[in-house]
Amino acid sequence: MSPFPASRVKPILCRPNEVMSLKAAADYARYDVKVVRKWVAEHGIGRQAGMGSRIDVSRIGLEMVLHGDYDALEKLREGDRFNPDVARYFHFAGIDP
Repeated sequence: MSPFPASRVKPILCRPNEVMSLKAAADYARYDVKVVRKWVAEHGIGRQAGMGSRIDVSRIGLEMVLHGDYDALEKLREGDRFNPDVARYFHFAGIDP
């Protein structure tokens, strides 16, 4: 079963340098993998190519969840990377929007 809900929210489009493995995301966030997996499902901050394949977590989306900034997360989902509320997370992560 996929970790994503059936009525899935619009995915966050991520470049390869903007994702981390589920374990790396959990280590970074200093939370258990189960917690981050739950966030991936609840907030749509991950991607999985197919059932049983690796789950990649959006670095930017994870940071927004960690900060409780769900308005910025929705703007990111819409692809508005240059919105100041979104771009600040890219700059924080050292990634160009």
